[in-house]
This record gives sequence, structure tokens and C-alpha cells, in this order.
Amino acid sequence: GKGQGGWNLRGGKGGEIEFWEPASLPRDKRWVIVHFGIDLSGLEAFTRTFARMAAGRGMKGLEQPHRDDVYDMSRYEQNKTLADELDRLQGKSYRGGIGLLMAILPGKEAENARYLYPTIKRWGNTKGVPTQCINGLKMAPPFGKGGGKGGGRGPKVLGTDGSYSAGILLKVNLKLGGANGVSKAMNEDRSVVSEKPTMVVGLDVNHAGRGSTADSHPAICYSLDRLCSKWATEVTSQKAKEELVPAEWLKARMVHAAQEFQKRNNRPVMRLFFYRDGLAHNMFSAAVVQEVAAIKSAMQQLGICPELVYIVVQKRTRARFCMRTPDGRRYEKPPYGLVVDREVTDATHHTRAGDFYLSPHFALKGTPRPAHYHVIVDEANLTADQVHDFTFELCHVYQRATKVVSCPAPVYYAHLAAFQAQYNSTNWRDESAAWETGSAASGGSSGSSATVLLPMHKDHDGKLWQV
Repeated sequence: GKGQGGWNLRGGKGGEIEFWEPASLPRDKRWVIVHFGIDLSGLEAFTRTFARMAAGRGMKGLEQPHRDDVYDMSRYEQNKTLADELDRLQGKSYRGGIGLLMAILPGKEAENARYLYPTIKRWGNTKGVPTQCINGLKMAPPFGKGGGKGGGRGPKVLGTDGSYSAGILLKVNLKLGGANGVSKAMNEDRSVVSEKPTMVVGLDVNHAGRGSTADSHPAICYSLDRLCSKWATEVTSQKAKEELVPAEWLKARMVHAAQEFQKRNNRPVMRLFFYRDGLAHNMFSAAVVQEVAAIKSAMQQLGICPELVYIVVQKRTRARFCMRTPDGRRYEKPPYGLVVDREVTDATHHTRAGDFYLSPHFALKGTPRPAHYHVIVDEANLTADQVHDFTFELCHVYQRATKVVSCPAPVYYAHLAAFQAQYNSTNWRDESAAWETGSAASGGSSGSSATVLLPMHKDHDGKLWQV
């Protein structure tokens, strides 16, 4: 909305604006739906709306599925053979297999997180099938129940609501390899990424809940094009509660990332922005010794020397900022895009950009929480404004939303991937539902070696499978 850092994909006269790069379902693949007991008329209404909007966005191959591609999985809801049944569906395909698996989950999110959601995600990750889980209580009423407000008929049903399908399409297009939109500044060559071939990387580590000895999972997400519209993701596991990422793994992943970037752009990386989420102040020196050294070693191995800009992102700050109204009588929330880089920041910082607070988003309720950024390494010798502007641009290219978000897109993507990595663990158990999202400073190790993750299928390469 106006003044709130948002936009929409509606064109003139009620039409739809196409995605920047609409994805298509291959002709030899099919869109399959599994559900766990739902009103089929409501499901058909949803798929009709979804297919119509997908076509309006420029996507192909997502015509409304035939009833033969809709499967009731109610008897597998609490049964450990759900993955086997999905294998059977994949194998019985009369064409080339499942190109998109849409799962309509019953119950509340917390209930689904115990078994159904992790099982479906694990299956899709390892089989190379994009999966989209949907809350059935929102999409259509269960068998025997109506929808709408009031009268004891249950929650409001959104299945035929165009905005509901539009939100799901944002995710589906990314999972199929498309791109929803790009930054205007990047597209018009008014960004620092336009000066030279630039790769942007986000890194986050997800830890189990307090008291758990389950593995921690790092994830990096890196851009593959100059518009930061295509991203690739790598995940692994490490000892519980360790925040710093193993140097060997990070070096290997950065070598691969730089090679992929050069392959797609026909030019090597010349500038590298690295946004590191979740480090406490007392870990900055250790990060330079371990992680920055690993990044530099990876580039040296390839015979290149890109300008490294290593920035720590601290999202959980207690700082809040407000503005005095023109009449001076009261205070109000600041406009989105507020930068604070003096008075409450470190004036003795060794880089030009130093540290700063950025509140890029608009808070619908309350005062927005800014993130605190620390420019630890700046070999590009950028001005503070250049770093501020580019970080703000990255808050516009988070493609799951049609608004400015609270931190740079690669940090969000890495955050999502680090959380989902637990589902690929070879010893994953139901207890993992107790995990909490988010990074924290290192609190020691359990002393045991991390378990191996099942590898992501190659068909997910270069796609945002985690969104």
C-alpha cells in the first residue's frame, strides 16, 4: 500500500501482471494433489482459481488437475508408510512423473509439523519433486463441514480467494525455477551490482531448542545472476549448538558457488557480498579467522581475487526508533527504509560503512524492529551510503512476498533452508518438531559427531526449494 513498502501484481482493468520469469511444468510431468480428508467440491474450486491465476502470471502446464491426479491419503496420516505411498504415486505415473506435489494438510500447523510436513518435505527434497504444503483448514472445509464466518461453520475458507492463490503461486514459481520480480535499481544498472560481476551470499545456522542435543544445520544461499533473481542453496549438519561453520565445508561450497556463477555469467566473480546472520559481538574475531579465511582460500584456489564485503546481520536487537511529528506533540513509527548510523553506533569502526541500523520494512502493528549490521570486512572500500542502499535493495527482492521485508533476501533464504535441513537427517525423528527457528551464539557442543544429511536431488539445483 501507499507509504507501506508494498506492491501488487494486478494489472489494469482487473488483469494480472506476469512474473518476471514464469516457470512452466514440463509436458512429461504432472501436477498431483494429495489430501487427508477434504471436501472435493471445495478443492476443485481452489484448483480452478489457482490454475486460472497461474495462467495469468504466465505459467504453463498448471492446468486444473483431473480427479485421477487427486489422492486421498487419510489412512497414511499417522502411518510411517506415507513416503512409500508417494513413491508408488511417482512410479505409477502415466507420464514422466510428478512435476509438482501439492499436499493439503489437515489440522493446525503445529499438528502437521509433527509428521506430515517433515515427511513430505524430506521426500520431495531427496526425490527432486517440488512440494507445496497448504493448510486445508484455510483452503477448503473438511468433509461434513461448511466454511465462512459465523454460525459455527468453522474458519473462513480462502480457496476461491484470488489473493490466497496469488500468495501460493509466489512460492510455486520459485520452486519450479522461475523468478517473480527484480529490483528496479538493479535492472536499470543503478546498483553496486552493476559496477562489476557481483555474487551475494547469505549464511545462517539453525539450532535445536534449548536442552536438545540434536545437530545444528548451516545453510548458504548465493545469487547466480546480476539481478539477484536466481539463487542456489547448500546445507549441511554440524555439532549441536556450534555457530561457526566448518572451514572445510564453507571453502568447498564457496568454490562451487563461484564456479556456478562463472558458468552462468561467463565472467568470474569480482565482488562478493557475504551477509552472515546470527553472530554475537564476541564472535566477530573468530569469524574472521575461520569463515573469512575460508572464503578467501576458496577464491585463491580458483585463481581469482574478488573484493569481499563481509557483513554480520543481527536481527534480534532491542533498539527501536521513532520520529517526532511535525507539531512536536507526539511520536510515530518511522517510514520504511530508516537508517541510523550515528549517535548509537560505533564511531571507531575500522571500515568506512562501520555499523548501522536499518529498518527497511513497514510494521502493521507496533514499532518495526531494526536489524543491526556490522561491516567487518570491506575490500571494495564502499561508502556508507552504498552499503546502506544495496542492503535496502536486497530487502526488496525476497520473492515470497510483495513487500519490503525486514532483512536481506539471502539471509531469509538461508534461514529457511537451515531450518528445513533437519528433515534430511538420516536419523530424523518426530522429536525434531520441537526445534525452534533462529540463530544463536555458540553455547558449546554435545561432543558427538554430526549425522550425515541425505543429499538434495540434483533437480533442485539453482532453485529456491526451501521457500
